[in-house]
Amino acid sequence: MYEGSDVSLVIKFERGILFLPCFTADDYTERVMRNLMALEQCHYPLTAYVCNYIAFLDFLIDSEQDVDLLVKKGIVKNSFGHKESVAEMVNKLCLGIVDFGSHYYFLAEALNKHYDNRFIRSIVATSVATLRRNYFSDFWTGTATVASVVIVVLTLIGTVASVLQVTQNDNKSLPSPAPPRGL
Repeated sequence: MYEGSDVSLVIKFERGILFLPCFTADDYTERVMRNLMALEQCHYPLTAYVCNYIAFLDFLIDSEQDVDLLVKKGIVKNSFGHKESVAEMVNKLCLGIVDFGSHYYFLAEALNKHYDNRFIRSIVATSVATLRRNYFSDFWTGTATVASVVIVVLTLIGTVASVLQVTQNDNKSLPSPAPPRGL
């Protein structure tokens, strides 16, 4: 972020995908951000792009699980090592900021509209997201889930086959009815 890298505050939301620039969290980030935010608050309060960007990040990051997700997606580079340190730093950066409106207001409205879409929040979409998060979060968890389902299905097939075999054997072992006797 500091030496020859691109610094961008452009956030886009297109076709249901949120594009964020990379945020590097290291030993110098808090100091640099606080100085930039103080400069904006004092001299450029109506064009406080850094303050608005940090406030937007603050809305996205509340816990270490949020940081973990953003690290996996390549949005946050965590040089601290501890996810909770990044969450704490971002949440503390917004304390004491005077808000004169956000440059990301329309983006936030689009995100809220997308979130409130009935199809997006339907039972199927929610179920798929839950399955992905809980049972297919990484390769090994997904493999174990698929193996478990295969074992359960094979066990069920074996049980049904055994029950069918027993019922067919019981039908064969019953004595056949005697033919009617004539008078």
